[in-house]
Amino acid sequence: MSADPDLLATIVAATRRITASRQARELLPALERRAAAAAPRGPLFEQRLRRVHGFNVIAECKRRSPSRGVLAADYDPVRIARAYADGGAAAISVLTEPTFFSGSLDHLRAVRAAVDVPVLRKDFLVTDFQILESAASGADAVLLIVGALNRDQLECLIARTRAMKLAALVEVHDRRELDMAVHQRIPAPKGRYIRDQWKHGPQWVLYGEGGDDWFGFKGVRALGDKEADILIIPLAGHTLGHCGIAVRSGEKWLLHAGDSYFHHGQLDPSPRVPLMLGYFQRRGDMDRKMRIANQARLRALKLNHGDRVSIVNSHDPVAYESCRCAAH
Repeated sequence: MSADPDLLATIVAATRRITASRQARELLPALERRAAAAAPRGPLFEQRLRRVHGFNVIAECKRRSPSRGVLAADYDPVRIARAYADGGAAAISVLTEPTFFSGSLDHLRAVRAAVDVPVLRKDFLVTDFQILESAASGADAVLLIVGALNRDQLECLIARTRAMKLAALVEVHDRRELDMAVHQRIPAPKGRYIRDQWKHGPQWVLYGEGGDDWFGFKGVRALGDKEADILIIPLAGHTLGHCGIAVRSGEKWLLHAGDSYFHHGQLDPSPRVPLMLGYFQRRGDMDRKMRIANQARLRALKLNHGDRVSIVNSHDPVAYESCRCAAH
């Protein structure tokens, strides 16, 4: 990996190089014919995420991450996707970025052929060509990261997804960015955010600062304000609107704390974290003071209520294995 401290910029730069290489080997008319023949199901993807009964989960197939390395040595995206589909997932996300996540478009093709559930291509899409190859490879939707694109790029990619009948899942990181990108209540940075991309009328669900107390965490809300067994736990710090999800199972709870901590040692009485992982975490902090405060709350939760609450995160295989072996 490059020494560039901005990981997102590093990944995007690598993506541009790799995409240019693929594009040089591809005959564009043939790719366009394959994309048209694939018949992306963008409307079905959107429809399934708007179902009013049950939980509309986008389940992810990912071999590795830059922060934690290999997550599944025996990675089989088809097997994983079939399990997700059998479990009722609304859609399935497949990582295709090869350098940092060990993904592949072949994984996307294989999953698309194996399940009827709509499939999202999760990658760092920055060119029109990537939208075309996503459709040709069987994607029904693509991920677009607002923070990685300038105004012209975002406008171009949104238009291309619509033309290809793909759905676009647009990643917005916090309420301030939402206000800038969608509602334009706050002046946006130069070259960022356009109103046209929201004309399809996405259903935004926003939660205010009110809520209940849950093991010392304030402002806790039930999912959709009605599912008492699934709670949204405010854990600001990594991002301003970052939350965990707590799921009740009988008398016990499983708390997925997301990116609020990166290493299981951070929840020990004497916190510890590997040097480079800690550096990576600090680089991503939007509010370090809040992140540290919420890690202290998580430590207290583990110490005082560890018999009732199991805690996992998005990065630590040790925590994941502990949770999995405990049959949550």
